[in-house]
Amino acid sequence: MSNYKSYLKTGLILAAITAICGIMIALLNGVTAPIIEENNYKKEQETLALIFYGATFENLEIKENDSKINKVYLAKVNDEILGYVYLVSGKNAYGTIELMIGISDGSVCAVEIITNTQSFSKVVNQYVNDLDNLDINNQNIEDLDVKCGATYGAKLVKELIKVALDHYQGGYLHE
Repeated sequence: MSNYKSYLKTGLILAAITAICGIMIALLNGVTAPIIEENNYKKEQETLALIFYGATFENLEIKENDSKINKVYLAKVNDEILGYVYLVSGKNAYGTIELMIGISDGSVCAVEIITNTQSFSKVVNQYVNDLDNLDINNQNIEDLDVKCGATYGAKLVKELIKVALDHYQGGYLHE
């Protein structure tokens, strides 16, 4: 019978410790969640400014949505439309990639990484940086070489760019 009481006492102590830890995690999340949200918003705004410097951005309603498209922004200076910025994300067995893709006059003008948890993230980051030197449109998206040492990550980047271009070319945002 004393073993039973010993097990019960140990179980109750462990349950109390678990409850205290759960409460502490919930409180910590309550404090940090708004800070994380604010930091993510700032990062998003800074990245938008990298794509179309000096523009104001209007968050557009997405009429036809692909699950990879998170947001679409209209970039304008005064009344002149500079282009659109797509916030897209996808994942594969090696991690998640979230990109901002600037499209102007039917071509990709910028690709910026927001999040990259790929196992070969540095190689994928370099691949995305190398895209800045290319004029990417629907005609040549299939010609992008994805053999870079992180082929699956590069394929995901290519797929995300294609999703944004297809949505843009589909006329869902402009007349």
